[in-house]
Amino acid sequence: MKKIIDRYAEGLSSLAEEQLLREWSAAPQTDEPQELAWAQLMRGISQAKESEPQQLWEPPVRTIPRFQRFKYTAIAASVALVLGTTVLTGYRHYQKRQAQIAYEQTLAAFELVSEQMQKANKSIAYLETYEQTKNKLFK
Repeated sequence: MKKIIDRYAEGLSSLAEEQLLREWSAAPQTDEPQELAWAQLMRGISQAKESEPQQLWEPPVRTIPRFQRFKYTAIAASVALVLGTTVLTGYRHYQKRQAQIAYEQTLAAFELVSEQMQKANKSIAYLETYEQTKNKLFK
């Protein structure tokens, strides 16, 4: 019987040998623990084949009433609307503040340019006076 069990375990047994193994497993005549374990396994396989298939367990379907689905959807939409409005308002304020800073920096730059131009005009006026005086003296 050990040879048949080994062939079955390796997948080399014939259908006749498998049938002989099933018949032997109904009333094994051995004291070896390994053969007794195989006999018990074969009995379990035979019983599983003979038994009717059991209905598969399905978890209960939990349905949310239509009103609650609408309520949760409305709450989620409200939260999204409030967050979107807050973010958009904050971004617009940020853009306005950046534009204000850029405007102030531009004004400061123009003021510096204006001061330098006024200094240059004074120098030019001085040079013009110098030229007039030089022309009067050397003519």
